[in-house]
Amino acid sequence: MTRDASRRSARRYISRSIRLRVRLYLVVFGLALVTAGLEAVRIGGAALGFVLGGVLAGSGLGVLASRMTRLRWDVFAREVVGKVDAIGAVVLVFYVAFAVFRSQIVDIWVHGPTGSATSLAVLAGLMAGQVLGIRYGLIRLYRATVRPE
Repeated sequence: MTRDASRRSARRYISRSIRLRVRLYLVVFGLALVTAGLEAVRIGGAALGFVLGGVLAGSGLGVLASRMTRLRWDVFAREVVGKVDAIGAVVLVFYVAFAVFRSQIVDIWVHGPTGSATSLAVLAGLMAGQVLGIRYGLIRLYRATVRPE
């Protein structure tokens, strides 16, 4: 089975809400990354390094924040669904607080015009981290249910 056929086959078993969420994260990631990149090129100097650092830091935080939705197999719906549990609710509160105060938090370390580009890069990283975290969760769930070791 080719990789593309495997993805199409797997897509059937992932709930529509999870697929929609991943698409939304990818769109926001793309827009934020392009905007941050253009802003960094416009500013010049060390801004590109700050943007790269922001994407990496945001990705790490995004992977951690992807824990807010716990993926599980729904036997009745016959698909993977995401549920928010108690730990996920706490992570969600911190994630929302970080998202709201992202610019002020980034401004602690990066000042001036570079701060806005870095803040957008952190947003892009958060979205990429969310996608990576969901992907990792899906792979882990697949290995646990289909191929128990």
